[in-house]
Amino acid sequence: MARPLLLLACLALAVVVVGNAWVCDDAYITLRTVDNLVHGHGLRWNVAERVQTYTHPLWMAVVAVVYAVTREPYYTTILLSLAVGAAAVWVLVARVAVTPPVAALAVLAAALSNAFVDYSTSGLENPLTHLLLLAFVAVWLRDEEPVARLRHLGLIACLAVLDRMDSGLLLAPALVAAALAVGPRRAVRPLAVAFVPFLLWELFALWYYGALVPNTAFAKLGMGESTGTLLAKGLSYWKASLDFDPLTVVVIAAGAAWGLADRRLRWLAAGLPLYALYVLRIGGDFMGGRFLSAPFVLALGLLATRGARRAEVLTGATVAVLVLGLWPPTPTVWFGSAGRGDARLWYQGGDVVDERLFYSRQAGLLHVFPGAGLADSPRAVAGRRAGELGGVRLQAAVGYFGYHAGPGVHLYDLYALADPLLARLPARTDVIQRIGHYRRVPPEGLAESLREDRNAIRDPVLHALYEDLRLVTRGDLFDPARLAAIWRLNLGHGGVAAAAEPLRRPEPPRVPWSAVRPGVGAPRRFGPAGLLVDLGGAVHPETITLVVDADDGYELYLYHAGVLVHHGQCEAVAVDAPGTREWVHAVRPGARDAGVTELMLIPYEGDDDYSLASVELR
Repeated sequence: MARPLLLLACLALAVVVVGNAWVCDDAYITLRTVDNLVHGHGLRWNVAERVQTYTHPLWMAVVAVVYAVTREPYYTTILLSLAVGAAAVWVLVARVAVTPPVAALAVLAAALSNAFVDYSTSGLENPLTHLLLLAFVAVWLRDEEPVARLRHLGLIACLAVLDRMDSGLLLAPALVAAALAVGPRRAVRPLAVAFVPFLLWELFALWYYGALVPNTAFAKLGMGESTGTLLAKGLSYWKASLDFDPLTVVVIAAGAAWGLADRRLRWLAAGLPLYALYVLRIGGDFMGGRFLSAPFVLALGLLATRGARRAEVLTGATVAVLVLGLWPPTPTVWFGSAGRGDARLWYQGGDVVDERLFYSRQAGLLHVFPGAGLADSPRAVAGRRAGELGGVRLQAAVGYFGYHAGPGVHLYDLYALADPLLARLPARTDVIQRIGHYRRVPPEGLAESLREDRNAIRDPVLHALYEDLRLVTRGDLFDPARLAAIWRLNLGHGGVAAAAEPLRRPEPPRVPWSAVRPGVGAPRRFGPAGLLVDLGGAVHPETITLVVDADDGYELYLYHAGVLVHHGQCEAVAVDAPGTREWVHAVRPGARDAGVTELMLIPYEGDDDYSLASVELR
């Protein structure tokens, strides 16, 4: 009876994972690099410069090998993820779980965990991380000569760190314990041999990209937010998961408690609280569940190593798994899609989003397969048109757009994921910032520098920084001057913080409302810092109609006496749309009642030629 139940659980997991399969926008950031590599442009996001925009070198390499054969992004990454995920489930069932009933319960828990199911596909590195974590547990459990065991554990840990650096936190305590059991002197050689692949990658990254960490690390970490602010955001991330994916959080907590109480598993379990504190300290993430699938898998492996002595305990655990798994508003067994206004997408005030559900209508397998598919989505179509036009373009969400744009256009984003200079500048403090999405203000001359392939940065300190970045990312790989620039970049350029301070809270040009009323004067042109319109006192409009460039995207901020009361967004009509467009924006009742004294318009995508023709309040 136990084996049929296990097969049934595995079938249920397969159905749920396939039913929720998707590929996220961030995965296409890696796929653009992979496509450039396969077509001979090197490991680059923009072909003009060497910038590491991916955080998972091992997963990128695996994807690149398969992509070189298929030359197709969407189904390739889904099928590859499913294959790697199936291997992880096999390790859990055949090498970790102590009995078939326990294995069946573990598989059922995986099938009902939103974090696990969502990121068993998505195109990100999670499936490979899951496989490596479970392989580590399997090796930890087996009887083996201590030095050989340490060597095998070290190699798996090395691959996990290559897959994603922060996964090493989950395995570090166990690896240290295994090394101490062998003895420090005897442990050095097997660990050194095991971590040779990671060392070689870091040496390559330092030489090729000029940094030991991806560009995204500069873009997302150390943005000047206080420890208290980050901890508050980290707590919000955990609370969001507890509210919308309680099974995942409970399994992580139970696995930590269970493992820490067991002498054999104690050092394996020690990685769970360490990783939980790390997620808390960095402020979590905007992608609900992404950072929790790995600790969930490790905790599940720990729980599966011991069997329930009594049938009623196993039955009670099964009931708890079913209740917790089916409780959320969008359980894994619900294969529906959602629109952008669906309340089920957003939690914790919009800081965290259900990314799979958010992109379900354009990137979910069940929604893509019967129709035109992701390749004909608006972002993909716009990307292809941008690639035909070429040149330089500011772009917000760069994944789908960037891959389909191809190598013919240079894309940079205000979140700095793909630009080496912006990633090293402080985040803007006068706009709404989401965790992992830290908007910058490009310094004067950056767009000109990119268009003309020269250093046109006006500020002398930032000019010097950019000169080194250009030499490192665009210069000859073997130029001795480039190696000196790498040295300077990693030691830190003096004075950059002070020079970039005005970019934290820029002062956009201010114009009176009378200057931008309909029919008054020429359109006002402005830069990426935005344009501030002084309304001359509190007004209470129901709608605001702005006439802006049709080929640019903008954000609108409404203020009452300096306090933000409303925020909206207007996407570009098309990347090459001529003329202007009317953007009619409904003002929410609370902002209307409070009154609006100023409005600020900020570009977030476009061609570096931004303008406001008129503002009409009704």
